[in-house]
Formats: sequence, structure tokens, C-alpha cells
Amino acid sequence: MMIYKDKSKSVAERVENLLSLMTTEEKAGQLVQPFGWQTYTQDQGNITLNETFKRQVEKGGVGSLYGTLRADPWTGVTLENGLSAKAGAEVVNLIQRYAVDHSRLGIPILIGEECSHGHMAIDGTVYPVPLLLGSTWNVELYQDMCRAVALETRAQGGVVTYSPVLDVVRDPRWGRTEECFGEGTIDLRTGASNVSEYSWNDMECGEGIDRMTLGLAGVQLELMQEIYKLGKTMIVVYINGRPIAEPWVDEHADAILEAWYPGQEGGHAIADLLFGDVNPSGRLTISIPKHVGQLPVYYNGKRSRGKRYLEEDLEPRYVFGYGLSYTTFEYSKPKLTRTSMTSIEHVTLTVEITNTGQRSGAEVVQLYIADIVSQMTRPAKELKAFSKIRLESGETRTVAFQIGAEQLQYIGRDLKPVVEPGQFHLHVGRNVNDTQWIELTVEEA
Repeated sequence: MMIYKDKSKSVAERVENLLSLMTTEEKAGQLVQPFGWQTYTQDQGNITLNETFKRQVEKGGVGSLYGTLRADPWTGVTLENGLSAKAGAEVVNLIQRYAVDHSRLGIPILIGEECSHGHMAIDGTVYPVPLLLGSTWNVELYQDMCRAVALETRAQGGVVTYSPVLDVVRDPRWGRTEECFGEGTIDLRTGASNVSEYSWNDMECGEGIDRMTLGLAGVQLELMQEIYKLGKTMIVVYINGRPIAEPWVDEHADAILEAWYPGQEGGHAIADLLFGDVNPSGRLTISIPKHVGQLPVYYNGKRSRGKRYLEEDLEPRYVFGYGLSYTTFEYSKPKLTRTSMTSIEHVTLTVEITNTGQRSGAEVVQLYIADIVSQMTRPAKELKAFSKIRLESGETRTVAFQIGAEQLQYIGRDLKPVVEPGQFHLHVGRNVNDTQWIELTVEEA
């Protein structure tokens, strides 16, 4: 038995042996990734592999396939000509069997699938897009979702998932805004928490296409204005992949529910919120500007005099971390276990949160840090931690945050993390503009 096929050998030994046996052409072939949905043909339930794909395999020229099971307008794969979950698994088995039997070294193919918010295949569950997932501020819930997506994808033979997108949104006109978690680097915590463990069907037609404005398209605004004339309560539900800047709606709507792209259960979720069966607890992870002319608008801009406008101030319409609830919460003054520390020590910040309303609800307690004096320009505030807690009416709970080098450092001139001695303001609150702060002094170690 060849060493690379011997499961009793270590992975390193098997890889080294396999590479030693491969030709230069075969190694280059491992970098080739054809579109997977073009490898097969289905005719009345009969599935066959295409001759072009077979020849590529025989020449050692296929390392991976992209979107073998993908179904959407871009691929042209539909319910009529696409693969059910069962048929998809059978096709992947057919592909792998051919690759093992007909390539010189019997190397299987990596099957990569689109999984930004669910396995993008027929019979796949459609979950909310990452921009909405970020708005939950619920890392554990997202991990549960990723486990479910991983099981669905692996059951059909997929071993590589193209998700999540760990970009930071600076201009929401960008066509892939909905695929990101938000505008702050800590928003990536939601996505990065799953990258090491878990390696679309409802997207708008403009997915991947930039926009010039952030206004409503077509006659949607005119429709709202006509409805408003009826004198009825008007609640606006946005189903969208990027922030919408419509001043008239902000001024005239009785309420706005930002649903982003909520997935296949979105209708039920929206109904539960509007009828009061569920208390909303989402918080924005992206700033919503008053006007497209304000862009770029994001919460963690650097301290400076900044830009000024004749028509408007600099504040977005809805700030980072903002969100409403059917109950109210009250914050105590934040406290520190001590008000000074060195860069190698830790202190604990605590704050008491009380549900002062009549309903139970969840609050996202947000910790921002401001480095008052530094050698390099720093953001006015940066989100460094958060805690989502659920409180019954009248209940009080203490939330604690550990403060150490990880929260205080930034990347210095030498491209290494540095914690500078000096004063830091630690802000705790319900959004970036609604906080209380306490000062912490960092001394030389």
C-alpha cells in the first residue's frame, strides 16, 4: 500500500509522500476549480457526468469544485433541472468515485459550497444574512446556526463552505454589504468564532452590485406617501441588504422595523414582533446615515475636527448599537475594581442593569474604550466587548467586563500590539452615543 493511502500513517507523512509522487502538472491541477454545476447533466432523473469534466479528471486537472449543488438565477439551476438533497448526495458520490478511479493517484475532489446564510442549494434552509446575524449580538445563536448549516452541507458531500465574509463595511453602497456582519472589527467576532470549527436563495437581484444612492427604488416612497395620506398608523418594514436613507420615512412613519434579509422564517419573526408576541432586542452593527452625501459614516472614526456640512450635522440618523425595545432599561454608574493598572494586569468593570419596564426583555450592554492620548491617531471610541442579557420586569443584574491588554492595545508603528501608558475612558451603555464612562489609568509595567 502506498504511504499516502495508509490511514495508520500521520497526515504529515501521507501528504509528504503524495506530493513526492505528483508531477508538476498534477500539482498545478490541484489549484483548478471548475464550476461544479457544470460537471453533470440531469435528464428525467438520470444523472451523468459530462465528458469535459471526465477529461479534466483524467489529466489530473481538478482540485476542487465550486457550487456543485448551488441553485439560483446566476447558475441557471432551478427546481426543474437542479438536484434535491438526495440527488445532490448521489451526484457528489458519483463525482468522487470517478475522481478516485480515473485520476492517476486516486485523489478525491474538494467540494466547496456557498453557505453565507445557509447551504445555497435546493432543500437547503435559508437563514438570515450576516448583516442581520450581526444585529442579534448573539454569538452562541450564530454558532448553533453554523452547526446546522455544516450538517446540511456535509450530508450532501460538501466539505468546504464559503462563509462567513469577514469584511468591515465602510460604504454601505457596496453590493456585498449584506454579506458582512457590520462596520466594526468586533462584529467580526461573530463570524470568526466559527471559522476554525466550521470550515442563498432570498438575495436581492442586486447582490454583488453597488448602488449610487441609499434611497428606496422605484415608486416605493410614493406608495408610502399615498398610504400616509389615509391618516392611519403606518409601520414600515424594510427588507433590504444595506441601510436605507429616506428622511421622509424617518419623519413620518410611526415605527420602522429593520428586517434586513431575514431568511425563510422572516415572515413569522416579523409578525411576532409587530403583534408584540416577541420583544425586539436587535441592535444595529452599521450606522444608518441621514443622507448618502454623509458617507462614509461609521462609529469608530478617528479623533479629529472632522468634516462639516452646511445642511446637516455629522451624526447618522441611527447610530451604531442602536435599537428599541418594548421595555426600558436603566444603567447604574460603572465601577472598577481599581482605577489604575499596568499593561500586564487586569481590572474588572461592573455595571448594574435594571429592567424598569413592564415586560421581560433582552438588553445588549456595550463596552467602548477611548484612548485619550496616544502616539498614533486613534478612534474616538471602539467597541471592545458586549454582553446580551435577558431580564424580567423589575429584575436587576450585574454585568462584568475584564479589562486588560487585549482591550487596551492597538497596532503600533512596528506593526505589533502596544498598550501605551496614560488615561483611558471606559464607556458602558446601550449604543455608542448613549453611555456612561469611568477613567482608567495605565502605568508603566
